Amino acid sequence: MASGHSSSTTQCPEQGERSRCQLEIGQNVYVVAQPWKQELLIHIRKFDSDKGKTFPTKQGIALNLKQWVELCGCKSQIDETISALKQGKDETLVKHLGANVHASMDKNFTGVDLRQWWWCDEMKSVKPSKKGIFLSLQQWEKLKGCFTVMCDFVPELNSSVPCAMQDDHQNQMGFLQCSFCTPNGYHQ
Repeated sequence: MASGHSSSTTQCPEQGERSRCQLEIGQNVYVVAQPWKQELLIHIRKFDSDKGKTFPTKQGIALNLKQWVELCGCKSQIDETISALKQGKDETLVKHLGANVHASMDKNFTGVDLRQWWWCDEMKSVKPSKKGIFLSLQQWEKLKGCFTVMCDFVPELNSSVPCAMQDDHQNQMGFLQCSFCTPNGYHQ
């Protein structure tokens, strides 16, 4: 397997659907491509074990294919922010991956946070929720290796286009009307 990742195909007991891959990125965190409720999702999730059985925990995030493509597309921006933070610069990055899922980092954390956010009416902005996972820099490096091999397991990614590049997004109105790109509606 490329990038030094171990891979296995496992049976999902809840759905009877097979995982397409299970790539370890360190500290019992795996990248798993698996159908869930008729949609193929790529999970970045911590696993635990009990009595010889391994199972996914709630600590993690499930990305649809559009969100995975967006995350792959902002790899350079995340790496540049990491580099600036290592140089002691006061940098912050909050990158919307679609449907209120964000990749974020700042000087207080030494890693990449992938998290579901929610709209706060009181503050008129989005705020991070508990649903997500924080990746260390070592896990981020291994996740980047998954970007290159995931198309082998999920060939549908080869035809996935970032939401902003779709025909109906070629003007501002198309973007503002997209519930994936603007999930909380337009707010001034």
